[in-house]
Amino acid sequence: STILRLRGQQNRASGSINVSIGQQGFVQLSATATDITTRVAEQKVARGLSGQFELGVRGTFASHNWSASVLASSQATERADSVPQELMLNNRVNMDEVIASKGSTLSIGGSLARGGIASNYPQVSSPRYFVNARVGHQWPEKSFGFQFGAGAGVRVIGGDELSVGFSHDGLVNDLVGQGRSRLGVNYRFHF
Repeated sequence: STILRLRGQQNRASGSINVSIGQQGFVQLSATATDITTRVAEQKVARGLSGQFELGVRGTFASHNWSASVLASSQATERADSVPQELMLNNRVNMDEVIASKGSTLSIGGSLARGGIASNYPQVSSPRYFVNARVGHQWPEKSFGFQFGAGAGVRVIGGDELSVGFSHDGLVNDLVGQGRSRLGVNYRFHF
C-alpha cells in the first residue's frame, strides 16, 4: 500500500530452488518470510510467509530464449491488531487498506528475449530486448489481473549499453498488495 511505502520498512529472507526436467522442462519452488514495521518507532505492522510453485518449459531458437509456465503463489500474514499511529494518515485507515491478510494467485505466462538487458556484458550483439506477459486469477478478491514487461538495450559507442524497460504488475500477491507500474532507463559501460 502507499502508506507502507511512505512510512513502513520491510525485512525479507528468501530461498528458492530451480530444477530442470528433461531438456526443456523446469520446476521452481520459492519461499519468503517477511517482517514489516514502521520506519521511526519500528512498531510491528505484520509478519508473513509466502510461497511460489512454477512449472514450465523453456528453450532457444536462433539467438532468442523463450519460456512458458504455470505459476501458483500464496501468502498469509499475521497483522497487528490495529493500525500503528505512525501509519495513520487519516482517522479512517484500517488494516485491510494497509496490508492484505492472505491471498493466492494462479497464472499462466510466457516470455521472449534476445540477450536480456541491464545485465552482464552482452553475449549477444546489439540490440537486446525482452517481452513477457502473464494473466491470472487472484483470491480472495476473485479478480483477474495481468503482468507485462518489455525492454530494449543498444550499444552506443561499443563496450556500453543504453537500455529502457517498462513493467506493469496487476497480479501483485505480496504483503503490500497493490498493482505497480515501473519505467527505467539504464546506462552501463563494460570494461
